[in-house]
Amino acid sequence: MTVSYNLAVSSVGSLTWARILFRWRGSIWKSVSSELFTWLILYYIVMFIYRSDFFLTTEQRKDFESLAYYLNKNTDRLPLTFMLGFFVTLVVDRWRQVFNNMGWIENQALTIATLIRGNDHETITTRRAIVRYICLTQVLVFRDISMRVRRRFPTMNSIVDAGFLQEHEVKMLDQIEVPYNKYWAPINWAMGLVYKAREQNKITSEPSLQNVLNEIKAFRSSLQLLSNFDWVPIPLAYPQVVFFAVRVYFYLCLVGRQFRIVDDSDIRSPIDMYFPVTTALQFICLIGWMKVAESLLNPMGEDDDDFECNYLIDKNIATGMAIVDEEYDQLPEIKMDTFKTNWPPKPPINEGELVGSVSQVILPEATDPPKGQDQRKASQCTNSSEFGQSRLQRLKSRMRLRSFKRANSIHVDNLDKLSPAKLQKLDPNAIFHVRSQNEIKDLRKNTTPDTVVEEDEEQLTITSLKGLKGQTRSMDMIVGGGGGALGDPFDPPPLDRLFPRVSQSIHSTSPSSGNR
Repeated sequence: MTVSYNLAVSSVGSLTWARILFRWRGSIWKSVSSELFTWLILYYIVMFIYRSDFFLTTEQRKDFESLAYYLNKNTDRLPLTFMLGFFVTLVVDRWRQVFNNMGWIENQALTIATLIRGNDHETITTRRAIVRYICLTQVLVFRDISMRVRRRFPTMNSIVDAGFLQEHEVKMLDQIEVPYNKYWAPINWAMGLVYKAREQNKITSEPSLQNVLNEIKAFRSSLQLLSNFDWVPIPLAYPQVVFFAVRVYFYLCLVGRQFRIVDDSDIRSPIDMYFPVTTALQFICLIGWMKVAESLLNPMGEDDDDFECNYLIDKNIATGMAIVDEEYDQLPEIKMDTFKTNWPPKPPINEGELVGSVSQVILPEATDPPKGQDQRKASQCTNSSEFGQSRLQRLKSRMRLRSFKRANSIHVDNLDKLSPAKLQKLDPNAIFHVRSQNEIKDLRKNTTPDTVVEEDEEQLTITSLKGLKGQTRSMDMIVGGGGGALGDPFDPPPLDRLFPRVSQSIHSTSPSSGNR
């Protein structure tokens, strides 16, 4: 019988661990108690032989102590935790698959009751027979893989007495000349009845027929998987090496974990105790871990935590018959629900409601971007300054910025084509700043008041608007990340802040020379 402890751990408390730890049925104490008791008896026998002057001479005791020292030093080389970890993982995975494919009749019964329509005696008998054949297949499989079910149904006559099989059906099974199992026969009968119901128009369409057949096949496939797991277990060598290694380890500990009372300080135990506390705890943990794998290796047995196959058989036949017969077309009277006029439902349950994890976070209101500034660019500035950006995000922002500059900058050769009115409306963002403060000082020092600054991919060109000096000066641009001396590179400062003389010249002059 499966041991349930979910109620004991339904809420976390300071004594929740005690509710689980101090249990007997299905517990680690029940699993390891007999082996631990046997091991302790052997341990004390070895201790008595070692400490008694009647069994060993002085030289023999020294040899025993040397052997104990050697075993205690080298037994930990066995990779017990590694082997147990992989083995238990494999066993638990198989156990989970077995449980998921035990076979529950509800889906099949509901599909049969919904798609095979009719209240006449023949239709009701057909629906009941289909459900009974499905459950009969489960009985035939379980009695071959579960000892509990085998004890309940030792012969075919016991299945007849339980009502899953009838006399004439037993004769039909006996007439099947197949030297293998006949689990498929009841499924074959059930599918034949389904097809017959379709021919009699009790199933209204071909898709409905296919739906019923698919449900029956799914049930059969689950039972087939159980048979396969029972037929082909985990290769024998794997559990053998795990069980052998764990038990040999503790047999060696009978000698290696003895407290040595020799005068030699190199091998003498630092303390003399009559009970091996740490070794006993290690025994409980490792043997208990191995017992977990042993109990889950075949969950169809008779251990405390094995599956309740007989319960499942009884539940399936009772539930299936109720769905396709007694509760067929039994519908409640339809009335208006109370939620129409009484909302929300009482009592209100708002704890842990389904809302986003950051939906209640209140952030400062975002400021509107300056007039003429790109909205996406403004959002990049906000993200960069307030929340920070990853390296990849900053790189993408720089690439977008360079594309924006190339698309919106004005080449010097085209300045003479602009009218004075257009020059006055020239966007200051078309004149870009440089990263280095020294470059800015150099520009202010060596350029005339009538200059415009224009940037392309590789250089910064300064050209006189009036052609007073006709000078062209170039310097390499620094392309990189970070705000630098002028702040955020994604938000260029106003023209009058960076080059006040340039700003004045744009609104007071017209182009008269080109780029040299």
